Amino acid sequence: MDRKGIIGLLICGILFAAHLYYSSIERKDFLEKQAAKRELAEQRKKEAEANVPVPEGEAGEAATAAQEEAVTPDAPEEEFRLETEKVTFVFTNKGGGIKYAEFKDQDAVVVSSERKNLSEKDLANPGKVHLNRYGDTAVGALVKGGIDGHLGLTYLKTKESERSVTYGATTPDGLTVAKTWTLVESDKEAGQYLVDLKILLKNSNETGNVVLKSYGIHAGSAGPLYKGEEVRGTGFFVYDGGLRFEGTTWFGKGFFRGPRARYEKFVEDVEYAGVSNQFFATLVGKKKPTDATIWAKAPEFDLERNAGGGKKRFVSMAWSLPDEVLSPGEVEIISYEIFMGPKDNKIVRQLGEGRGDVMHYGMFSFISRPLNWLLNFYHDSLFSKISDKWAWGFAIILVTFTIRVIIWPLHNASTKTMKRMSKLQPMMAELKEKYPDDPQKVQTETMKLYKEYEINPVGGCLPMFAQIPIFFGFYSMLRSAVELRGAQFMWVDDLSLPDTVAELPFGLPFLGNPVPINLLPLLMMATMFIQMQLTPKTGDAMQRRIFMLMPFMFFFFCYNFASALALYWTAQNIFSIGQTWWMQRQPEVDLKKRKPGRKSFMEKMAEKAEEAQRMQKEGKRPGASNAQPTQKPKKPRGPKTGG
Repeated sequence: MDRKGIIGLLICGILFAAHLYYSSIERKDFLEKQAAKRELAEQRKKEAEANVPVPEGEAGEAATAAQEEAVTPDAPEEEFRLETEKVTFVFTNKGGGIKYAEFKDQDAVVVSSERKNLSEKDLANPGKVHLNRYGDTAVGALVKGGIDGHLGLTYLKTKESERSVTYGATTPDGLTVAKTWTLVESDKEAGQYLVDLKILLKNSNETGNVVLKSYGIHAGSAGPLYKGEEVRGTGFFVYDGGLRFEGTTWFGKGFFRGPRARYEKFVEDVEYAGVSNQFFATLVGKKKPTDATIWAKAPEFDLERNAGGGKKRFVSMAWSLPDEVLSPGEVEIISYEIFMGPKDNKIVRQLGEGRGDVMHYGMFSFISRPLNWLLNFYHDSLFSKISDKWAWGFAIILVTFTIRVIIWPLHNASTKTMKRMSKLQPMMAELKEKYPDDPQKVQTETMKLYKEYEINPVGGCLPMFAQIPIFFGFYSMLRSAVELRGAQFMWVDDLSLPDTVAELPFGLPFLGNPVPINLLPLLMMATMFIQMQLTPKTGDAMQRRIFMLMPFMFFFFCYNFASALALYWTAQNIFSIGQTWWMQRQPEVDLKKRKPGRKSFMEKMAEKAEEAQRMQKEGKRPGASNAQPTQKPKKPRGPKTGG
């Protein structure tokens, strides 16, 4: 067996061993999960056989009261409020849950086109952001059979205090429900947005069983706050060891399918689930993972005029109760922790392991999270003490400066490479004159020049390649940076929105109708062109085309996005212009030939390509020998004999 065969056999053996190893791990995990489920089922069976009585306490009292005193579904709605320093939770007896959460420090959005129609008083107080404002189902309400199975129960409020409220009701099939809502006591900032929910369920039906998994808990609704909010930011999510997110676009019409009305899927080991828009989220979690069916829908609604108006979609979601069957008189207690608050990276990570994935940073999270930390560090430790209004804008600029310092070695090497490449242009022009009808030969000789003078033709693009993942990491971070909502900077009223100063009375593709005049993206494109003019020209046509397209690509990408992103890119352009200007005033870079030595891999590849081209021109198969085939000598023939 040759060397290639041995290597291939070794690779196959390694892959097979890895497959066996990971298969054994998956099998072990599966068996452990099955054992845990059997243990839980046996425990439930023992409790059922013991006929567990209704426990004492607030939940037990509510269950008893719900059995004794029925409330008609058409009874008037009654609201109750529990407050923290950051949020007001408004409860309702219609469903016995949270009607909405109002954030005390988050103002509603008023788009630029509507600001002129409002008085100064209304502009100063546009109202507060409400979460779960869409739809008619409270967070924590019970549904049956799916997302549309709203039971329409009117609950009896049995107890209330400054930090808790208890509701009770009985379903038509005899399931008595008692819910106790309690504000969470915590010294962490996340505690301001947390509520504990304890649900006591008792089968009050004397003749039949109640299947709990046919019921579900409503996890809330979420929709865009304004017309220009990113569509992908609104959706529902499920965490089962990894975050699954589906945006409202999942329900829309596709290229090869019609619109989808409902989502229903069984998921194992659910730790939490919920809904979110670009800046806020409702997260319903359990201490222990449980198997559940996820239900969701995304109907259309009319957005408020101040927010831009028009048709939008909001998402509503619920997930089923545990797979248990309650016999007559049996009781089940289920506990949830519910977060209704901003998608602040620092806050959601305080909720526990895996909760930080709600930020939905995607594949660039390894860049987005450090950038978010650095942005908050600069704001909190420096600029918040200097300027209340412009602090976040200055923090973005300082983050940009930090990034430019980090990638300065790449920028320096790139500028030197492009200067040296520009000095090769006369030699490259001579090659084109020498081989006018042989582009392959020109390419081969050009590569030889690069190797001879130790020039990496890709070196001029290094800063651009390094900045692209940083740009998308910054983009992912800003997409849900609730810290920037309402943050002003110079003429920008809100860094989380486009910096629209006026509108043109017509529409253009990719820009909108009417066309908004956003100054920062225009300034960004102008600074990119200035930077291109200062950058040394190379002889590589592909690089020149890429550099020419970059300003237009980023212009359309940033035009209707948050002005914070355009501020970052404009600032980095200005810093880059300064660095390039300084580099141009340094001593000229000399062209030096490489010392003779072993041929590099690229040189060998270039020689092989040249050899293949030469053989093709001569009509020979590459790798064929030039020697003429030898003829086999004829066997001597004996003399003929007559007769």
